[in-house]
Amino acid sequence: MQRLYEAHPELQYLPAAVHRIARKREMPITSIIAASGLSSSGFYAAMRNCEDFRRLPNLGTFFSLSDALGVSPEKLLSEMRVLAAEDSGQNKAIN
Repeated sequence: MQRLYEAHPELQYLPAAVHRIARKREMPITSIIAASGLSSSGFYAAMRNCEDFRRLPNLGTFFSLSDALGVSPEKLLSEMRVLAAEDSGQNKAIN
């Protein structure tokens, strides 16, 4: 799993991407959870697992979240990549 994260660091940015898109669209997290069809515990587990590298959400969860946000899966992935690039740029500036 660690090699996958090293090759694709944007995978850990799913929670931040979901929250950023939700803020832009002024959507409360509760409405995203309801629209996604996930239980609230399933939603928060998926978000937490991404951040601490335990598990990746499956494709069904990924597609459910993008549908609930009203964006394409490509847009959600693009937002994850933007966040990874921003974080990488900030880390380079610090070093």
